[in-house]
Amino acid sequence: MLKENFAESQPSYDLRKRSAQTQYQFTNFVRTSSRTTADLIGGVAEAVAQASQEFSKELTHEGPNGAALTNSLIRGFVKGNVRFLEGIAKTTERIYEDLTYRSEDTSQQSAEPIDYERLARLVADQMRVQQEEK
Repeated sequence: MLKENFAESQPSYDLRKRSAQTQYQFTNFVRTSSRTTADLIGGVAEAVAQASQEFSKELTHEGPNGAALTNSLIRGFVKGNVRFLEGIAKTTERIYEDLTYRSEDTSQQSAEPIDYERLARLVADQMRVQQEEK
């Protein structure tokens, strides 16, 4: 009776069906894309902050007729752009390495077949332990 109730209360999943595999792939895709988007936005924000700081360091207002100001604006703009592009390059490289590592890790995991006999034995042992506890 307990086995029947247990079987009725459990959803009928078959991991070999396409829907379960598709659901896992979709969940993995959403998780990866949201993490990658957060990394990208954080990297861009950090690059903008560093570029702004670099630009601010170069500004001076000394000199006749604002000549020094014009030169410092140009110098600050160039150095700020360099810092921004370096930050974007680092962020892009980090995201690329992370995605490459995840795709290699996922392909290795999916390459191993599921041992259904071992899984069935483990479930039966667990059910036996639960039965003995009651």
